[in-house]
Amino acid sequence: MQGIEVLYWAISVVFCLALVFAILLWCRSWRKEENEANTRQVQLLAREVRRLREAVEMLDHTASSIHTADEQLSGQVQALQDATRDLKRGVTAPTRPQVRKEAQAVSGVPVTEPDALAVNDEDDRFAQARALLQSGEDPVVVARQLDLGTAEVQMIARMLNNSDEQT
Repeated sequence: MQGIEVLYWAISVVFCLALVFAILLWCRSWRKEENEANTRQVQLLAREVRRLREAVEMLDHTASSIHTADEQLSGQVQALQDATRDLKRGVTAPTRPQVRKEAQAVSGVPVTEPDALAVNDEDDRFAQARALLQSGEDPVVVARQLDLGTAEVQMIARMLNNSDEQT
């Protein structure tokens, strides 16, 4: 009778050990799934951080373009105010190249004597930008294609949007 009792105890111990081993395997697979989920989340966060970094770089570039455009516009406004003041005093108005030359000097851009082709070329690029924007092209792509400032192309896009809203 003692042999049977020992056999029952041995079977019970083996069953308990098998149960403990099964629980350990389940815990290991559960932790593995948890680690895989954490790895996926880290990869997703890394991708989002990259996107945010690119967006910040784009914003920095846009801010510098806007700053440059603002400086140029300020110089041109100053030249226009000077020309208006001279007109009010009765002084003859400077010609367009003189006004442009003064505006370029104020903005810090090297002063060169513009010719009619350069003015027409710039007007053509703006016309091309308008046409590309109206066809649905992205402003950043248009700026790169036509070698224009991003802020300039975005301003043209806003003007087009405003004219579309008013009609």
